[in-house]
Amino acid sequence: MTAGTVLNDPGEMTEVLATPRETGDRYQLRLTMQPGGGSGLRGFGLHSHAGLVEILHCVSGNVVGRRNSTINQLHPGDRLEVPAGILHGLKNTSDEPSVVDVDMTFTWPGPRRIADLMAIGVAIDTLVRDGSVSRWTGYPPLLHLAVIEAEHPEAMEHAGLAGFLMPVLARLGRLRGYRVPRTD
Repeated sequence: MTAGTVLNDPGEMTEVLATPRETGDRYQLRLTMQPGGGSGLRGFGLHSHAGLVEILHCVSGNVVGRRNSTINQLHPGDRLEVPAGILHGLKNTSDEPSVVDVDMTFTWPGPRRIADLMAIGVAIDTLVRDGSVSRWTGYPPLLHLAVIEAEHPEAMEHAGLAGFLMPVLARLGRLRGYRVPRTD
């Protein structure tokens, strides 16, 4: 993953602005979320990253940022810090695209973790570009997503029932023949 890489997810586009190669210790990303779209799979998908702090800067639009059970309204110029291990997600509540810049910094040895997180994004982007998505949701099938995430278990932890179900869904996905797409 290099600066300039663009990942497309239904409802969200992520552009890599800088990598640890340029910054020394962090990734800088720009999320462009369509109305109703958000971060995480299926928008506002609560997730966490052990060993990774995110600082979110609202550039344009109106965004709801959630940290655990706390809801924060973000407007242009607002900033929200998400400590490592905290469940979080974003959702665009504007009638137009919203832009949020994200600084992702490691709190403990995490290059492998961030590489895994970026690999998930690249795999999903590949499926979206190939048209391997549901015509109803615009996302790859849940079993396929579970298989991709299972290949990168260090990247993110899911909240509640999803945390229990993802490994089961990954096994079912492999049985159905889903594999991680080649991205080279």
